[in-house]
Amino acid sequence: LVTVAQYTQKLRELVKLDGRPLRPANFTGNVSKGAADKKAKTELAVYKERIRLERESDGENKLSAILVEARKTFASKAAPKPKTCRKK
Repeated sequence: LVTVAQYTQKLRELVKLDGRPLRPANFTGNVSKGAADKKAKTELAVYKERIRLERESDGENKLSAILVEARKTFASKAAPKPKTCRKK
């Protein structure tokens, strides 16, 4: 069984092998809640817009496919049937 503290310590040792400086173990960051909320709100808006555009594009593609099929069906039904000459 490995505790979170043991895992963190081992991870810090592995990162030290990279040679880059590490933050102190008790460093909690310096981003304010307001800045974090603003960034999260912006990222969420971008994500929702991307999803909306993807769904809109998918819907347009499906409608185009339906329209093609409808035109094929209409063309096959609306095509004049050749008249046959019947002898009496």
